[in-house]
Amino acid sequence: MKLVAVGAAPFGEMPSNREILKRVEALMPEAARNEPDQHVVSKVILKQFAEPWGRKGELLLASLDVRYPERRIVRGGPARFGKIPNYLRFASSSAEDLWGATETRLHEPLEAIKRDDRIADPSHEAVIRDAIALHFIRSIPAAALHLTTWRESSEAARQRWRDNPGMLQWIHVNVFGWWTDDPARLELALDEFYRPVDELVASGACGVPKRGVGC
Repeated sequence: MKLVAVGAAPFGEMPSNREILKRVEALMPEAARNEPDQHVVSKVILKQFAEPWGRKGELLLASLDVRYPERRIVRGGPARFGKIPNYLRFASSSAEDLWGATETRLHEPLEAIKRDDRIADPSHEAVIRDAIALHFIRSIPAAALHLTTWRESSEAARQRWRDNPGMLQWIHVNVFGWWTDDPARLELALDEFYRPVDELVASGACGVPKRGVGC
């Protein structure tokens, strides 16, 4: 498995919509294979902030809910934190496999940084880039931005059809097989026209950080 980052160089080019859908289709057999707790922060990275605690010298972190600071502090190892229950709802086990494969490769570059205070090995640079890209796409702000952008772009696309009655009527003919100029019927045609993509987004398939999938 290899993380395919999206964007301008050095992270690669944006895949086409057709390629994205092909990658989503390839994951369809795994759609229901999901993990209850899913990483958004690597335990390998969290370990860098842990301190030895108690007689056993365990590496522990302390968690405080900033919304309810009066609640007790929760302590635990790095593996306990950095997870969100059911963060992805589509083939999340596939994404967790990728997360684990990337996370495992982080040990060596992090040790090199501690030792030399820099990254000299190109392979280490590649691992760090993969980890940054994975953390970015799995972040809460990125998920919120993805949803907001989808809603705005979807509504803008629908409005462009509404502003072109002839094309909107063409959609109705292609969806239902007959012509009409009834606004309510034309709106139903738009709903049906976009239904496959809307269902894909609602399923959580878009945005899966596996093989570069992201609508």
